Amino acid sequence: MRGRSNGGGKSVPWLAIAVGLGFVLVAAGWRAALQRVGAFLVVDDALRPADAVVVLSGDASRSRLDEAIRIVRPGAADWVIALTATPPDFYDEATAIRRYVERRGVDPGRVVVAGEAHSTLDEARLAAQVMRERGWRSAIVVTSPYHTRRARWVFYRVWGQLGLSSSVHASPDPWFDPYRWWEDDRSTEAVVLEYIKLALYGIRLGLGW
Repeated sequence: MRGRSNGGGKSVPWLAIAVGLGFVLVAAGWRAALQRVGAFLVVDDALRPADAVVVLSGDASRSRLDEAIRIVRPGAADWVIALTATPPDFYDEATAIRRYVERRGVDPGRVVVAGEAHSTLDEARLAAQVMRERGWRSAIVVTSPYHTRRARWVFYRVWGQLGLSSSVHASPDPWFDPYRWWEDDRSTEAVVLEYIKLALYGIRLGLGW
């Protein structure tokens, strides 16, 4: 009896196909898990009218400030609080920020520059001080996408005790993709550091330091 053949006597490599499919499924599972890790860090509250927009420091590209300008122009907020970590005797960032917004059609008199802040917790406290001094009650906090969850948590914890309201909005970030972050060194570093900082802040705020 002649044996059955397929395509000129070549058998279909079902085992190899099954193994290959298994690797694809495993890889797809890991990819989905990594995507969830990146996506968890990103929150973006609905934009609602507020007294001010708080721009967190570390904004070398001015993308956060640009987003604040975009919010202020149509009247979603009246004021901008720009936080800085730069010592005034090293660089006059306040003047640079006011000139920047003026060139983009925003009255520099609507900008309050405050510093020095060296952590998100410092920023929440410093911005709260400005808000209370001026009688403002609500603000939109603008920061990079990977920083939004921690920023929202810290501001909620600090401001909630003071009767202040905050929401968080992510500024555009061309190099950070929460669904492919492991493919880029800067994004990988940002994600790893954020999870470390989330853990540390959980301990710090949990203990009330």
